[in-house]
Amino acid sequence: MNNFSTEYQIRINTVDQYMKKALEPYSDCEAVLIDSMNYSVFNGGKRIRSILCMETARMLSGSAEKAMPFAAAIEFIHAFSLVHDDLPCMDNADLRRGMPSCHKKYGEAIALLAGDALLNTAFELMTEECKKGNIATIEAMASVGRACGVHGMINGQIRDIELMASKEATEEKLIRLIEHKTMALMMTSVECGALVSGADKNTVADLVDFAYNLGIAFQIRDDFEDEAEDGEDAQNSPNFINTLGRELARARMSAYARKAKDIISGYAGNEFILGLLEFLFDK
Repeated sequence: MNNFSTEYQIRINTVDQYMKKALEPYSDCEAVLIDSMNYSVFNGGKRIRSILCMETARMLSGSAEKAMPFAAAIEFIHAFSLVHDDLPCMDNADLRRGMPSCHKKYGEAIALLAGDALLNTAFELMTEECKKGNIATIEAMASVGRACGVHGMINGQIRDIELMASKEATEEKLIRLIEHKTMALMMTSVECGALVSGADKNTVADLVDFAYNLGIAFQIRDDFEDEAEDGEDAQNSPNFINTLGRELARARMSAYARKAKDIISGYAGNEFILGLLEFLFDK
């Protein structure tokens, strides 16, 4: 895709504008709550998940409009998960994307409530879309619920805590962890875009498989970024680099990214998603 960076920024701006509008009805709430929610959402995220949701819908139906409430909801949920991950009782991280984490800026209690508020706001947003009566939107919200609930991110966080405590990471354990954590939101993003576009079951399953492979590749990429940013701290974490070594981890990342590209290459209108894959992995 020509001028991918410009097109990517346009999509980031579109998601951000939609999310800002979605938060406007809460402007009469306590200022510190609204400030902490905005601080946690608008902090320079890549918007990978929301854009995947939008672009899947655009690829299949020619329009991203129906996917927007779910794209924004998924971004709110992603922000909630990061706020809670950073808390002292979890990862105890002082920084998020080079800025003070939410609890460092607002305190632990406000950070906890800001995360809760973002999660609930996501479901309010999706419920409004579901009230229009399209069964596909209900299926999409159910998919998001699974991804961020007991069968998804929460279970993944438990596995993360246990793996950190045991220090006995294997490739299989890491994949099982991120299946319920990183990949859960990645897969539901694509699934929601497909569902609201009226895709059949085989297409939905095929695209979820695309997201599965993308999710593993993305997590390994994230491990390399963490290593560059965190230095010695990252060396003590159970991740693909420490478990497999740099060379094999990079080979695994390339292999999973290639599988994702092979799947998405079978679809018309895939230009932006192919450009996103190149942006993420061909450097």
